[in-house]
Amino acid sequence: MIGKSFKGDLSDISFPDILEFLRASRKTGVISFKRERIRKSIYIEDGNVIFAASNLPEDRLGDLLLAKGKITRQEYDRSVTMLGGPKRQGRILVEMGAITPKVLWEGVQDQIRYIVYSLFNWERGMFFFSQGDLPSLENITADLSLSELLVEGIRRINDHRILFNKFPSRDVVIARMDFGLKHRAALEPFEKHVLDLIDGRRTVEEICRDSEIGEPETFKVLYLLMCLGYIKVKGRREDSSLETSSDMNSEEIRSILTNYNRMFSYLYRYMMREVGPITEHVLSKYLLDIRDLNSSVFRNVMLRKDGTLDDATIEGNLQWVRADHKKELLLSSLNEFLYSTILAVKRTLGPEHESRVIETLKNIRPEL
Repeated sequence: MIGKSFKGDLSDISFPDILEFLRASRKTGVISFKRERIRKSIYIEDGNVIFAASNLPEDRLGDLLLAKGKITRQEYDRSVTMLGGPKRQGRILVEMGAITPKVLWEGVQDQIRYIVYSLFNWERGMFFFSQGDLPSLENITADLSLSELLVEGIRRINDHRILFNKFPSRDVVIARMDFGLKHRAALEPFEKHVLDLIDGRRTVEEICRDSEIGEPETFKVLYLLMCLGYIKVKGRREDSSLETSSDMNSEEIRSILTNYNRMFSYLYRYMMREVGPITEHVLSKYLLDIRDLNSSVFRNVMLRKDGTLDDATIEGNLQWVRADHKKELLLSSLNEFLYSTILAVKRTLGPEHESRVIETLKNIRPEL
């Protein structure tokens, strides 16, 4: 699925996850979206958006300029009567004196953003990405950061049901990531307010309860912070008081890792079957985020081809952990990655798939 070209369904993987993949892998190509008779396309160059197109009348440049009051209805109607030749409506409007070249260029950039933002509210529809050189059909292009579009697009989501499904449950604890390793986005004051509530002890439900902006908007901010890599799911509260032991021998460590790797392998195979090779990108990103915070356990640990973790490297890392802290740290780190992979299933496939995998995993780890 992921290669020179790939395709899929937005009911299987969300639009923000697609954008994040294209940004992180610095792809060049055209990604097209289809829902019933609606067609929208985004042109990507080296991980940035340079153009967008749509077959909806309200997404056209002239309609957007009219809606923003940049042109009058009379100017709009006159420009429409002059269409049909090689000239586009924007050029016609400039030649008419209705707009300046600056307004034309700004209008095209606003049009690109408008089309991209509209896709954040799509929960269903097909998409197809064609990798390769872009067709040289556009004279006016932009150079818009996918990260910035991702932030503003999430802020504009108006269907809160999309947001509620982005977390495994309301009783999971949310922790902050290391900002020193992340790109800082300009957060609004109310977004900083929600971020300040995240202390590694509060659950999603408690953060929503203590937030001054209400539950739906708090979920939106939490989703935004997660997409930016500012926060992560730490695990359920009952996992935070893990039993410690004086020391662990190699046999006990291997037994724990074997048990968890069985779960990781199952989740990897499940996602591969549903969404294809993008699974490796999604899960590797979660692992790298956790590795930033738990370098003592996951230092140099990479995701293997079957979705499991390198147990030999983990065992070697544990040699440098204090004996009375070893088991607690190992289990908490493994649990963080486990809940991250379960979250990945929910975010990309939906709550029904999440419930399905949890029921299967209970045979391996009954306390889930």
